[in-house]
Amino acid sequence: MNKHLYLPSGFLNFKFLVEGFSSPFTFIIGGRGTGKTYGAISYLVDTGIPALFMRRTQEECDTVLNNPVMSTALQVLNDRGYIIDIEKLSKKNAITYYKASEDAEEKTPLYISCSLTGAASIRGISSENIKLCIYDEFIKERHKKAIAGEGFALFNAYETFNRNRELSGKPPIKFICMSNSDNIFNPVFKDFGILDDVYKMIQEGKEIKQFKNGLVNVIVLGDSPISELKSKTVLYQIGNEEFNSMAIENAFETPDEIIKSMNIKNMRPICSYGKICFYRMDNGFYVSKHRTARIQYGADKKGKRALLGNFPILKYAYNNDLILCEDMECAYALEELFI
Repeated sequence: MNKHLYLPSGFLNFKFLVEGFSSPFTFIIGGRGTGKTYGAISYLVDTGIPALFMRRTQEECDTVLNNPVMSTALQVLNDRGYIIDIEKLSKKNAITYYKASEDAEEKTPLYISCSLTGAASIRGISSENIKLCIYDEFIKERHKKAIAGEGFALFNAYETFNRNRELSGKPPIKFICMSNSDNIFNPVFKDFGILDDVYKMIQEGKEIKQFKNGLVNVIVLGDSPISELKSKTVLYQIGNEEFNSMAIENAFETPDEIIKSMNIKNMRPICSYGKICFYRMDNGFYVSKHRTARIQYGADKKGKRALLGNFPILKYAYNNDLILCEDMECAYALEELFI
């Protein structure tokens, strides 16, 4: 365990996460209740850094950022004796302040709220002085809907907030993206091109690793002291192994059983779909990024409809676990095709 990751209390050391790495993008994935959000808000109070706080959807933003009763900052501010004050900037965005008392006129800005889906529509404010963006719960929970082009929406949000500051010699804005461990099939890792890298990192038990020449930093909170303590509380004594492994043991839902590196030399190519190709094996099909099939379909609604119409056997094979994949990127494309 990295000794800098946690405070003596056992909670996450957010100062280390922000200041200990030069990477403009840091992804923190770990069990529930390890102090990710609390640590982030505490860091903003302690430093006064101009910041944005982002959630995936506008509904989440309105519920936990723009609502003074449900605000994610409320516990931190209450613990420090402050009063929360939220001022609307628009229908979608607000500034969260804190002050010494209800009657106090002087108030200190904490962060500007926004949603991933609404980031591009922010108007009337300058992000020139914003140095940090906290993106909380960037991996959707299983029961929530996916956002079309979600990974690219994050790119657009970064472009919106970062603007041209690097062209004038200023450092880029830092994005700290946090989430509980759940489904490794998330569009952010996929569009950042680190899906397979993070999968291997988890398989190897690595805690901290950098990708993309140091531009992307990934931290897996696998040995959280708080997670160990939480395992003795009521919910986790009920014994739902799947939930406990995600929330406490930091286990991702990963398709280990279908990932296998194989020689395609003696396999017959069937068809390509986007960047992947289906090959016929003796006992099923194999998916590879090595595309040699003559029949090709685009990775869009039209291509999906045509492929499933012409090769219904692939859907049967998927439903009956008769497809193996070269790597995580192929497995992700397979899930997008059939789900």
